[in-house]
Amino acid sequence: MGTVVLGWILIGMGILSTGAGITGGITTMFKEIKRKANQSRDYGPGDLPTEFIEALTEFLKALTQAPVWLALVFVGFVLIAWGGTMI
Repeated sequence: MGTVVLGWILIGMGILSTGAGITGGITTMFKEIKRKANQSRDYGPGDLPTEFIEALTEFLKALTQAPVWLALVFVGFVLIAWGGTMI
């Protein structure tokens, strides 16, 4: 019974850690997109498909440039997996 409770606690901590990492990456991505938008031109509806791909690229860049957020995501995945083995 004790390992099941510990497993659920680890899963909960992993979910929180993963959520914080993704939120930090998204925040950094939006800051980078806003900075680029202020430097260049306005975006229109015709730019939507390419802007979506650029936004995903910026998200990946933000995750790699912010090692704290990237570490939180990976730690969250490890905690979820570890807790899942205890249930």
